Amino acid sequence: MQALVERVAALTADEAAAFRTAALESGQHEAFLLLLRRADGSTYDVLLRGLPPAATSRVAEMVAEAGDVDAAAEAAADRTLSPLLEPQELLYYRGLLLSREARYAAALDLYAQAFRLGAGGRERLYNAACAAALVGDRDAAFGYLDRAVDAGWLLVDATLGDEDLAGLHDDARWTKVLDRMRQAIADRLASLPEKHVSTESVALPDPVRRGRLSVEEALRRRRSERTFTAAAVSLSEIGQLLWAAYGTTQERQGAPERYRGGLKTAPSAGALYPLEIYVVAGEIEGLPSGVYRYRPEAHDLQRISAGDRRAELCAAALAQDMVRAAPVSLVYAAVYERTTAKYGSRGRERYVCMDTGHSAQNVYLQCVSLGLGTTAIGAFVDTDVQLAVGMTRQEEPLYVLPVGRLAAAS
Repeated sequence: MQALVERVAALTADEAAAFRTAALESGQHEAFLLLLRRADGSTYDVLLRGLPPAATSRVAEMVAEAGDVDAAAEAAADRTLSPLLEPQELLYYRGLLLSREARYAAALDLYAQAFRLGAGGRERLYNAACAAALVGDRDAAFGYLDRAVDAGWLLVDATLGDEDLAGLHDDARWTKVLDRMRQAIADRLASLPEKHVSTESVALPDPVRRGRLSVEEALRRRRSERTFTAAAVSLSEIGQLLWAAYGTTQERQGAPERYRGGLKTAPSAGALYPLEIYVVAGEIEGLPSGVYRYRPEAHDLQRISAGDRRAELCAAALAQDMVRAAPVSLVYAAVYERTTAKYGSRGRERYVCMDTGHSAQNVYLQCVSLGLGTTAIGAFVDTDVQLAVGMTRQEEPLYVLPVGRLAAAS
């Protein structure tokens, strides 16, 4: 951590602002606070320069309130923050800050430098397209848009509604870009299976039904945690989280298939249970890396694919690094037809979302009870998550919840 502090101390004011933006927008809030605790006075001031006084005061309070930090927490922070000091990262985020100040021409120059050094990614290329459109350089804008689509930018609705790109709408190339995006989505969906072929399953340990932590205490301590150690979690812990999320609490013999074993830990509109929960496993003791589907009726995991898919899932989640760093992520999907068949559009617009919130809060509280942390992520490219996990065509992703051991006490 000391070497990281020294590197930060050598940054210019513009670079320090870019580094701070990179850390916070990649979700490394706790790591950044740890760095502030280790920084000397002048480095601390550089890192916070330009923030409003109220924000600076609040950060100072958070630094003062932070608990003891061990070597593992420092190592985790160092791993996540050091890559953000690479020249291409600082150039890109300096450009992003200039864009936010409406200095688009200057931002484009920094973006181009960053891309030449290897910075890339669909979101960054898309941001460059927006800056080019705002300065009236249509050729550059469409060039960056095409590169963004090639890199996987497939958010059609967001692109259509982006006022930064409004100046491109009367260009014949605009329709071609949108058509390319729609075709890429269709091709990806067509590659998904109609249903999962039965594969080997892994039995989960029986869940604990009487814990040592009260509901009230779990509620008090619940937080969205984004920084984790590299330590593995156990199979029993994952089993406990899955049971809390959607496990069976009362068996129902002869019940409709949708019950999948019986009544569950989370309520569901009409007892239709539209959710499917996947485990993207990287470091789970006793479980090979891979993607698994939770089956509440048997309280087991059905293996969908082998191999560590965390990097792929992280890319799908717009490069939010906590997804890569966490030993495991739970991914929620919905089969909307289970609910809309009874409730129509209200089921899609409201009830399934409510079901997901009920279940995810259970995961949060169970994490507190187990000494783990999680955060709910909804920003991702749907088709990328579907492909990374191996969902069926009927399933649509809703949530990604990275889970891990906390790098510092909350």
